[in-house]
Amino acid sequence: MLTKLLEIREILIIYFKRFEKQILTFLKFILILMILTKMNEALGYATVLNRGLVNIALSIVLTLLPGKWVIFILGLLVTTHIAFASIEAALIVGVLLIALYFMYISLFPKMGYFILAVPLLFSSNLIYGVPIFAGLFFTPITIIPITFGIIMHYFALSIDSIIRLHSDDWVEMPSVIMAMYKEIVNTVFSDREMLFTIIVFAIIVVATYIISRLSINYVWYITIGAVSLLNIILFIIGNLTLNLNLSVGGIIWRSILAAFILVIIQFFKCIIDYNRTEKIQYEDDDYYYYVKAIPKIKISTPERKIKRIK
Repeated sequence: MLTKLLEIREILIIYFKRFEKQILTFLKFILILMILTKMNEALGYATVLNRGLVNIALSIVLTLLPGKWVIFILGLLVTTHIAFASIEAALIVGVLLIALYFMYISLFPKMGYFILAVPLLFSSNLIYGVPIFAGLFFTPITIIPITFGIIMHYFALSIDSIIRLHSDDWVEMPSVIMAMYKEIVNTVFSDREMLFTIIVFAIIVVATYIISRLSINYVWYITIGAVSLLNIILFIIGNLTLNLNLSVGGIIWRSILAAFILVIIQFFKCIIDYNRTEKIQYEDDDYYYYVKAIPKIKISTPERKIKRIK
């Protein structure tokens, strides 16, 4: 059974490497299309941007652009949506997004995808996998974009209450902008569920990063299981103590589903043979080295035999 799985894995990896550019381009297109669809569901004030053909055309164009430009244009689209409902709110959101872009995203464009993925995955059942994925394959610096993504998600949920402060009188614009700014600050710092989620996700990222770097057998899979359990425990504790109104059953099965997906991802990324572990010692003029070497499992794909029938 394991040999068959390894053969399937090897075949899929071969095909992925052969068509890597096309596959990644297609996945990028799907991701952008999903983000635009989610954006229209959450905001949807600009009817011209809510059309399916417009979203497909935008997705095609954005797929061809570098990552940081994709994020920049998506920020413009968010601001455009809000501008159709309130110029004041659009000004505030636009300034905040521009500041976020130049302070962080332009310097770390790949990390910016976490900002996009978090609000998108909140509506799915895979959100609890984000901090574990970040800790396994990246560094704790991903806490920053994940935090921004969480804030954007909860901000989108409260955007209607902010836009209601809109006034048609241009003379009142400064006072309206100030009122909206205060409402945004209150929303960010008074939402216990959002603040608790940020804290838990930060803990999970750090715990995943530390545990996954330990020198123990099957460390990646142990890490996924351990931090998934930690995630469940922390959210249940927060739900009981802070009255967050979260579904305990939802927390458990979403964490299990995310862990299952992450195990599959790790299986395809790297699988090693712990039975053939070697410990090597050697020295040079400056250091004495203790090295633990674990070979990766590699299996040759079965050759196809063609039988000619005469």
